[in-house]
Amino acid sequence: MTTPASQARSTMGPATRQASLADAGAANDHGRPQAPAAVGHPSDLLTVRPRILFAARAASPLQDLCSPLEKDGMRVVTTETPAGLFRRLGDHPSLVILDLELGGDGLNLLRRLRAASEVPIILMAANSRHAADRIVGLELGADDYLDDPVDPRELSARIRNILRRRNRLCGAVRLHPRTHVRFGPWELDCRTRRLSREGAVVVLTLGEFRLLNAFIVAPQRVLSRQDLLDATGMREDLSDRSIDAQVLRLRRKLQTGPDGAEAIATLRGLGYMFKAEVEAS
Repeated sequence: MTTPASQARSTMGPATRQASLADAGAANDHGRPQAPAAVGHPSDLLTVRPRILFAARAASPLQDLCSPLEKDGMRVVTTETPAGLFRRLGDHPSLVILDLELGGDGLNLLRRLRAASEVPIILMAANSRHAADRIVGLELGADDYLDDPVDPRELSARIRNILRRRNRLCGAVRLHPRTHVRFGPWELDCRTRRLSREGAVVVLTLGEFRLLNAFIVAPQRVLSRQDLLDATGMREDLSDRSIDAQVLRLRRKLQTGPDGAEAIATLRGLGYMFKAEVEAS
């Protein structure tokens, strides 16, 4: 049966409908406050209507994807500025779709976003970008990367796949129970992801931190490549050999010197072992 509300929706233009979605999202955010989610422990995002924060520049063709996502049962909140992106981040979205052109430097925004939150992120570009951007984006912690045009059904499927994967990892990936841990000459603050040695700080990417955390919660235990892929949440469609490059980068950062002993041992045919003793501090 046709109602006045449905008639009004049918007469809305794309721009009006988009503004309406953003306004509705803002009203709902203020009307239904949520408690902050613990880092690394998302709520069961697939048993409720997923809230998608869509951060795209004004007039971007990417914004045409918002309405199909709404029709597929997702709640879409939009922003057109970097400031709005970080302001909306405080509302704890289920997932962020980030326009690589937003603010003129989407990769820098991604770096800042990943430093502030572990919310799942899909990078998108309305214009085909160099393959290096895709690689850098994934290295900086994006969960997926898509070039427009993209089938809205594929985008929806990728969103739900990412949320399912995060939910599975929710019960398995935990931060070390103590805030600070020591191993060898190193100290790690598990809350801020700050790794230091004698006061000197070593910068870890999000992937390197997750890998190190997987090792320190299971020292002196053999961890297969699949164990590490599961623990770090790296993309499931990558070969398990892709973990080797990540281990190599982390191993180089943990070396005690040019001839120093390595904290991570390679066990051929089995995987890796974290040899250092881990102590709470």
